[in-house]
Amino acid sequence: MATTIVEPAALREGTPQWWQQIVVHAMRSHEFLDRDIRPFVKACHMLQVDQGWSKAGFVSWEACCWDGMGVNPDKVQWLIEAEERFADRPEGEQLSLAEAKAKAPERRSQGRPSKEKNHNKIENIMVLQGDDLNYLAARIMRDAPEVFEKLEDYPSMQAAAREAGIVKDKRLQPWQKVFNAYSKLEDDQKELARQAICE
Repeated sequence: MATTIVEPAALREGTPQWWQQIVVHAMRSHEFLDRDIRPFVKACHMLQVDQGWSKAGFVSWEACCWDGMGVNPDKVQWLIEAEERFADRPEGEQLSLAEAKAKAPERRSQGRPSKEKNHNKIENIMVLQGDDLNYLAARIMRDAPEVFEKLEDYPSMQAAAREAGIVKDKRLQPWQKVFNAYSKLEDDQKELARQAICE
């Protein structure tokens, strides 16, 4: 009797969850570029050509690279082009990063876009489950548009969310730290602390 393997519906090819797994695979294979760039390039090529990045829930290819894989999109493009120079190499044979660099020198990257360039993209953020920064950006845009307009003035998304009243400020003020420490002292230690403060 033949055994039938049933694949979960969420991981069937072409579903959003399947595309998200491709992003995760690319991120993990990026750690092993020194040994072989081909698995990373193959995953990135699928995400780029088939617009898998949008099916995985990202607003752009660049967002998929930066936020999904943690890689500069220029580096991804260079790796894809470098791998194409080895088209005559057999499919299963590894291609190390050092070999790729020897045949196709790496270009200098421009780095991550500035806050000003990204400011307009925040409106298009799709809130993905478990992505706190995207969630905070969407909440700030909805609940505190005046804070959202000045988003680039804040040092972090958390700081903007605290200003908007979405996140409670859990940081203690110096006097609160002293009060908490004082309340834990024994009576005789409290008397010594009072004397030290009054001097």
